[in-house]
Amino acid sequence: MYMYYRSYGQYPSEGFDHSILNDSLGIDLLKLRRERFDLNFFFKILHNSIDLPFLLNKINIRVPRPGLKRNNTFYVNYSRSNVISRFPINCICNLYDGCCGRGDIYFD
Repeated sequence: MYMYYRSYGQYPSEGFDHSILNDSLGIDLLKLRRERFDLNFFFKILHNSIDLPFLLNKINIRVPRPGLKRNNTFYVNYSRSNVISRFPINCICNLYDGCCGRGDIYFD
């Protein structure tokens, strides 16, 4: 709202579509910014830019057998409820596997 006011000198009308304003100002959605931050944080943990051994210990890297076509890089423990899947480290591992799981995690 404030950015619209700063850009156009008036407040938007009721029911204004904020995606138009986001596109015109180049603002990403909050979900995308969080995912980008999470992946950047995850990359820094894996490459020891951030020294968090207790968190690095929680990351389960999947080592597939030769000939298997599994694409997931990280193994996430599953349970009958969604409690474990909502742990931050599990969310980040799932996010990585979903967007860039076929890439090399150690390549800069």
